[in-house]
Amino acid sequence: SIERKVLGPAWKDVAAKYAGDKAAGKTHLLTKVAKGGKGVWADAGITAAMPPYSPRVSDENIEKLVDFILSLG
Repeated sequence: SIERKVLGPAWKDVAAKYAGDKAAGKTHLLTKVAKGGKGVWADAGITAAMPPYSPRVSDENIEKLVDFILSLG
């Protein structure tokens, strides 16, 4: 969700977290979306793991999604 936390953080919260260094944030998010992960948002009470989306979603589309999320910050 863009505005509110569901199972993971709201996309606007993700964008805000990486607003200070979008290049590093983009690199980190590209890896997380492609390979999955957990623990980054544990301090916000989010313990659900993000599943890997690669190869089901192309690298090009993962990059478009990450760029969109970062544009919200």
